[in-house]
Amino acid sequence: MTVIVAFCSQKGGVGKSTLARALAAYMAGDGFSVRVVDLDMQQRTTERWATRREASGVPLVPVEVVGCANVSEALNDLGGVDVLIIDGYARSSEGTLKMAQAADVVVQPTNGTEDDCEPAVLVFYDLYKAGIDPGRMLIALSRLTTETEERDGRAYFESAEIPIKVLDGALYQKRAYGKAQDAGRSVLETDYDSLNDKARSLLDALVSEIVAARKKAGVAA
Repeated sequence: MTVIVAFCSQKGGVGKSTLARALAAYMAGDGFSVRVVDLDMQQRTTERWATRREASGVPLVPVEVVGCANVSEALNDLGGVDVLIIDGYARSSEGTLKMAQAADVVVQPTNGTEDDCEPAVLVFYDLYKAGIDPGRMLIALSRLTTETEERDGRAYFESAEIPIKVLDGALYQKRAYGKAQDAGRSVLETDYDSLNDKARSLLDALVSEIVAARKKAGVAA
């Protein structure tokens, strides 16, 4: 069965597409058939990233990216796809619930400021009230500027009304990550091994949670 990972956000610019692309490169690099669905039909940022990737002239593991108007379209014809990654809407919407209902895990990237953590909690609380298991909801700390911000973010989610897991690892705001994506690469494929390793630690944690969710659901990873 296809593994489905949904990335959502309530605020733009928190790293949703960045992490969706990174997971795609990570899984494709391990030999899985991966498809990324870009649901932002206005911006199409991940589709444009894939075009830059194909045209880069650098040998990179191929990643299939398609644009879809809605979640139902994204879930059509998954034959042969090992991993479906849904790069969700720019803002939380009714479609966010549909993504969550279909996904093995729902990942919400955010930085560590209260201004961003608070709406992230509200998104997950709404999903919880709609019947989504909080064990499938994950926070990825992203676009951080300081270690203090990371600590504050983790502390904020620990005090949330519902249990919300924050992934180990984090992505800090680094120009090299942006330059890599401008060139059609992921944050795992920068020119700096140390930054690639930091990004990989976050992706390792995410994949571990995906495997655990599949096992809990009684589905082979």
